[in-house]
Amino acid sequence: MIRLAIEHGVKNELVNFYSNVVWDNIEDSLGYINNYPSKISTPKIPDIPLFQDAFFQFDTDKLAYVNLVSDPLDSYDSQQPLAYCNLEHIGKQLEARTKEIYEYVFTNLSGINEVLFLSVFQGVGRQIVVSFNQPKIESLLSIGLFASDLETITLLEGGKSLVLWKYAISISRLKQQANFVSFSELNNFFLYRKNDYSYYICDDKKFDMILSPLDGVRELRQEVLHQRDYHTVPSYIPSYFTEVTLLYRTREIPIYIPSSFLSKIPQPLTCLLEALPLYVWVIEKNQEEVNNFYREFLVAIAYWLWQFNPSLNPIIQSLVPKYRAIIIQLSLPSSRTWFEANKQQDFSE
Repeated sequence: MIRLAIEHGVKNELVNFYSNVVWDNIEDSLGYINNYPSKISTPKIPDIPLFQDAFFQFDTDKLAYVNLVSDPLDSYDSQQPLAYCNLEHIGKQLEARTKEIYEYVFTNLSGINEVLFLSVFQGVGRQIVVSFNQPKIESLLSIGLFASDLETITLLEGGKSLVLWKYAISISRLKQQANFVSFSELNNFFLYRKNDYSYYICDDKKFDMILSPLDGVRELRQEVLHQRDYHTVPSYIPSYFTEVTLLYRTREIPIYIPSSFLSKIPQPLTCLLEALPLYVWVIEKNQEEVNNFYREFLVAIAYWLWQFNPSLNPIIQSLVPKYRAIIIQLSLPSSRTWFEANKQQDFSE
């Protein structure tokens, strides 16, 4: 596809589309840990190809400044699709941008006491090579990683809004105390997580040099696959398929939700039971009202259908030749009726 895009003169359209998709993925990933885009705008974007940035709020007095640089496909060789993408020339611009943002936050934004700098890179098969020196700011907290690594971390640490900030503090202290040799931020995070979210390894002695594990990336990604069990199934919408993931992070409870739910994007509530001979979708019928009542009832229905599996199995097995899925539509009274008693109702009986 990349070769054809270059040959047909639409490389710029492809790289811009890819950059936007990666940025959407970053927003989704940060949403998993309740880090959401802030209404605060960043200063004018520097002249860096395929550069995007924004502030994300993860605590009342803390911001994350996130920037993305993706592969511009310059000097792309279709005969060597895994070659390196050298972006060394933008290093000084990234360094200047970090200093600019730091000064902007603490000069113009009252009430913000901490800012985490998150530099995200993502190639298209090729590994991006870029190096830049962080400004000499004593309290600067920064992390540099690939968008795919960010997604792995946030899927594992869902709901922990301070996880990246705490990790940045820990690894910053470690680098001040020892020579830390690393080949991947995800390997670094693996060691941090394995040691109960700390780089305190033992009491016996102080280490002058620490080498991060080389297999941390593999182990963390396998853990994500095991917890999430991503796969595609026939959708409740005819002729469509959708990707689903485990609701409870264990295959022992075969209740799934569309993977798009993890992004916190408003959408109809649904869940899927995979314990019976046919897929069983439980969906909300009244899509205008999305609330926790629907969510709890949907999951409760799926759970009890699973518990009735021995009795239901032979009945549903007879439907397999004719149908591909069972769809249960749930309609509930307005949520207000669960809290407000009907004045006309007689409770005396």
